[in-house]
Amino acid sequence: MSREIAPANLSQLLTFQLAGSVPRATEFDCIEEAVAWHATRSDTPSLILGRGSNTLLNPDTPIEVVRLSPTASPITRTGQHVIFPAGLPTKKMLDVSIEMGLSGLEFAAGVPASLGGMVAMNFGCWGQCMADLVTRIQVIDHQKVAWWPVQDAQFEYRSSVFQSGIMVVAAELQLVSGDPHQIKTASQQAIQRRLATQPLRHKTFGSIFKNPPGHHAAQLLESAGLKGQRWGDIELSAQHANFLVNHGHATYQDTVAVITHLIDTVAQHHGIILQPEVRLIA
Repeated sequence: MSREIAPANLSQLLTFQLAGSVPRATEFDCIEEAVAWHATRSDTPSLILGRGSNTLLNPDTPIEVVRLSPTASPITRTGQHVIFPAGLPTKKMLDVSIEMGLSGLEFAAGVPASLGGMVAMNFGCWGQCMADLVTRIQVIDHQKVAWWPVQDAQFEYRSSVFQSGIMVVAAELQLVSGDPHQIKTASQQAIQRRLATQPLRHKTFGSIFKNPPGHHAAQLLESAGLKGQRWGDIELSAQHANFLVNHGHATYQDTVAVITHLIDTVAQHHGIILQPEVRLIA
């Protein structure tokens, strides 16, 4: 059965843990429940959410939040191809991959996300991205479940067609055989690298901005003198200049105001307009 939270605090839905709440959030325990919701959904705007690690949501917006349980569909393997459910957290995907002796997901170790969100945004780092692994995607298409070929995903840098509101329910990844011990070691090394360079022990949502062509957003922000600055409860991390940290009860409006200030300051210093990577749901 689906689980409904009403009201749902943003501190439970988003890794940045914004202040405020939305009227309702629903987690579907199976794909059939999600299909039924699609068939009966009202005119109220809806937001398909994973673990909320790349999203800022305005609680003043009348919106229905929905997401899939990590066990809404099974994990299945055919050779080096593995189908993971969209709601499955990154850590569980890595654990399963290690057990299967399959390599390829180590670059995502330590990221507080779920498969569906990572596919939707085409998550990537260190020269790798989800588009390198995905072979097909299961979605709810016109109130029925369908498999889409990877070409239909329209993957681009930190973007895909699924950001338009199409619900991903599972994805098939092509991995490669490897030694479980080496895969586990590489995953642990990726986690330690993240912890050493990113404020993941704090309330944060990942990269604020996309990297402009030929530049790194963090370097542009740092050279503009913004790294480590604080505005109320919000800090531009002294550990990584492309991460915001919520030190208390940051609101959506406060956070957007800080992001706007960062964009304006970098534009004044470098003549470059940074584009948000985080989803701003106003």
